[in-house]
Amino acid sequence: MNRFAPVVLALGLGTALPGARAQAQGDMPSVRMVRGQVAAVDRARRLVLLKHDEIPSLGMPEMQMEYLVPEGAPFPELSAGDKVRFAVVRVDGRHVITRVSALPPARSSARRRGPQDAVRSDP
Repeated sequence: MNRFAPVVLALGLGTALPGARAQAQGDMPSVRMVRGQVAAVDRARRLVLLKHDEIPSLGMPEMQMEYLVPEGAPFPELSAGDKVRFAVVRVDGRHVITRVSALPPARSSARRRGPQDAVRSDP
């Protein structure tokens, strides 16, 4: 599996997440992808601890918080330290991840060397 491919956690949002259907129909704030970093993963409890940017649609400031991965959804291949983009909704008082994708590692700001950079030793 491509580690950087998005993982859709709520297959059939209307059945997996009751609140998501209302959200999609405009009764609730829209779901937006938010940047964050994985602090810890608890597969047994289906929780991901994320340090994330502000989530205005849920009135949440930048913080670190546990998010639930819904039952029946595949658990994402995440590890502490991974940078991610994710979407979350509030369902029955719990914050549930609906989508998550790992971001590729940041590229070095150093320029890559190519053949044009080879040192010439002309006699």
